[in-house]
Amino acid sequence: MLIGDPEHPNPFGTAGRNVTRSYALYQTDLGLHKDFPLWKESRKLEFRAEFFNLFNKTNFQPANSTRSASAFGRSAAHSRLASFRGR
Repeated sequence: MLIGDPEHPNPFGTAGRNVTRSYALYQTDLGLHKDFPLWKESRKLEFRAEFFNLFNKTNFQPANSTRSASAFGRSAAHSRLASFRGR
């Protein structure tokens, strides 16, 4: 079956768009950076801080239904993640 085949005009099924619903996703990401000048104008120290899911809001997902998976039955997403970098 090819896309654009006149015998099968809709190869992806007849379900409409966004017919299923799941839990809402609440996530706040924040990135901060600051440049510190060093002893020469051409040199600087850059500091970066990145936070993902800053307020640590639990985001539930549909439970994993693959029985052979190690995450079978789990429904929570990842929690807060912070990253710091200096260069």
